[in-house]
Amino acid sequence: MDYIDKEKTYSEIEWVQQNSLNPDRTQIKQRLFNIFEKLLEHDGYKMSNSQARLNQHFGDDELVFFIRFDFTAINNKNYEDWLGVIYMHNAKVIDGSSIRGYLHNANIQKCPRQIIVTNTIIDNNIRGQVLKHVSTKIELIDLLFLKNWLSKIDTSIDKIEEVNIILKAVNDRIAKLIAENPKKLLELEWRDTERLVADVLSEFGFLVELTPSSKDGGKDIILECINEDSKKSYIIEIKHWRSGQRVGSSLVRDFINVIVNEKRDKGLYISTFGYTDNVFESLTEIDRHLVRFGDQNKIVGLCKMYTKKRTGIWIPEFDKEQLLFEGTV
Repeated sequence: MDYIDKEKTYSEIEWVQQNSLNPDRTQIKQRLFNIFEKLLEHDGYKMSNSQARLNQHFGDDELVFFIRFDFTAINNKNYEDWLGVIYMHNAKVIDGSSIRGYLHNANIQKCPRQIIVTNTIIDNNIRGQVLKHVSTKIELIDLLFLKNWLSKIDTSIDKIEEVNIILKAVNDRIAKLIAENPKKLLELEWRDTERLVADVLSEFGFLVELTPSSKDGGKDIILECINEDSKKSYIIEIKHWRSGQRVGSSLVRDFINVIVNEKRDKGLYISTFGYTDNVFESLTEIDRHLVRFGDQNKIVGLCKMYTKKRTGIWIPEFDKEQLLFEGTV
């Protein structure tokens, strides 16, 4: 687990806390799955389907039973070592009477390790008094316990790398904000916008270089990728002037010269407030082949695609060049 995963997992726990009394258990279970996936991955386990049919062998006989856990996980190095997670949705403090049925279930199923997680507080006396009568290893966990578990995971890294990871985590949140509300883009400074676009594109498999804020050679971002079995090189120039100023033909001409001189395959010019009327009139056919133009809608579109990918929502396989220049002119 890296720093970003740790921050994201903490946010998931916070969400469950804030929505702990929500009657819709489906959303809470999905968040808990994400949380345990990261926590147990760190311990060497891999999450599997919410309900699993497991085979237990006793000599020459085989006993098959169906275990009704919300999640299961198997040790990557020892498949006989597995555990089950049960989510106990309640609106009051967990006591002995409310948990007795789960404990009986644990004894019968002979599961090596069971985790019962609840959205409310567990009476500390219950942990010792009840669990001593159970032959299976059982852990009673509330949301505070999950936070403590997460806090003990070490994500120590090089300080320079840590700064980059923090910036990526910030851009992850900014991209999601812009995807939900495009007006949030207008609150960013120009350099923050460049970093955002660079991080978003790196998520789609581009090798990304963000050029220095000064002496950038007429380009803000350099991209490389393998597209249709050939190596491609693109450059991006972003003008995000919150004054509302539009880009004129002289700046576009300078950018086209950079594409030609550096022998790039193509360039993308993004001006969040658009272009003056004479920009497109002055372009030749060769110019139009070398450069495409986008506005703030291009950045918003990339943020929406990024958010879908990061949240696990299925998106179709894409051609990288098509993704880069989609929605441009």
